[in-house]
Amino acid sequence: VTRPHRYVLLADSKSWEGSVAMFVISGAVLLLVLHLFPFEAPIGTPVYLMVPVTALVATAAEASSRRGSDNVSVPLATAFVLWYMMHHAPDASLMLAVGTALGGLVAVLSWRAGLLTGSGAVATFWLAVPVFGFGGWMWTVPMVTFFFLSSLLSKVGRRVKAQYDLMFEKGDRRDWAQVIANGGIAGGLMVRFAVSGDPDLYWYYCIALAAATADTWATELGTLSKGQPRLVASFRKVAAGTSGGVTVIGLLGAFAGALVIAMVGWLWVGDSQMIFWITLSGMAGSLM
Repeated sequence: VTRPHRYVLLADSKSWEGSVAMFVISGAVLLLVLHLFPFEAPIGTPVYLMVPVTALVATAAEASSRRGSDNVSVPLATAFVLWYMMHHAPDASLMLAVGTALGGLVAVLSWRAGLLTGSGAVATFWLAVPVFGFGGWMWTVPMVTFFFLSSLLSKVGRRVKAQYDLMFEKGDRRDWAQVIANGGIAGGLMVRFAVSGDPDLYWYYCIALAAATADTWATELGTLSKGQPRLVASFRKVAAGTSGGVTVIGLLGAFAGALVIAMVGWLWVGDSQMIFWITLSGMAGSLM
């Protein structure tokens, strides 16, 4: 291609034509290898499902690499996906396929919509794959609820928030560090659940997201308050935008954010105590 369509996610420049070629060639090589070296998997996911999912993950690993790291990331990602799909039932593999596609779709659309930077889109994809792929809708909906509502809320009152841009480390487009800070603990709990199967981990997962949501909503709504904030530790009045400063509107926003996640979690569990404890824990986490 004489004039490739370039894009940059982290630091290295990639092209859409190169990514398509990566996907096609990866799929062809996988299909050839699986045909020449048939395997006897304990359960056996169909090849027609295994090949495109593995090729997509390999392409994502290459697209999000930098400085030649794809020489490591592509083989490791490919090996893990092949192992998982060879040793799990077809319905679990299908969920991983749907999760991978959904994670990629969310990351790309959010990047194109200006909700994420390139690095934020990469982090979102690699966070979404285990959450969507291993947890199903029960674990996916709380994460998606936090991400989209918080991202939309960051667009509200841009002119007012612009005066605090120099004071805050984050803008309305989230990068990889903000994605990991907000969703990293929840993602780690998802991986732990995939290994152990402990249902109680879902409570902690929702608490982690409730704390992140409460903290985000408190900031997004608190900056719109006309009242002077007070430090959460000493109640001393401080200038608007000061780290640790809280307002009534901000606290109400934190409560609303934690409550939303608690309600979403309750829809799947049905335990009414969940609403109280997750909301309370989310508020406590945001204040800490």
